[in-house]
Amino acid sequence: MGEVVVDRDEAEGQNSTRLVMGVVVGLGAMRGRIAVRLLSQGNLVYGTNHAKATAGALIGRGPRWCEKPRQVTEAADAST
Repeated sequence: MGEVVVDRDEAEGQNSTRLVMGVVVGLGAMRGRIAVRLLSQGNLVYGTNHAKATAGALIGRGPRWCEKPRQVTEAADAST
């Protein structure tokens, strides 16, 4: 099971929503693409995967690696 949690900062009177922090549990094929998209928009991303080697190429692109899913959720809690 994977989960994406994103805090949103809405500017008053605007239709757009700006993503400011993303948390991705499981940096496999599908959620890895979500992480890349969040990073390309300038967002801070925390992530983990059961095998760090599988996420190796993605880690080099900027997400902050967490060894365990609990660390990812703690990062999300710290940002709220």
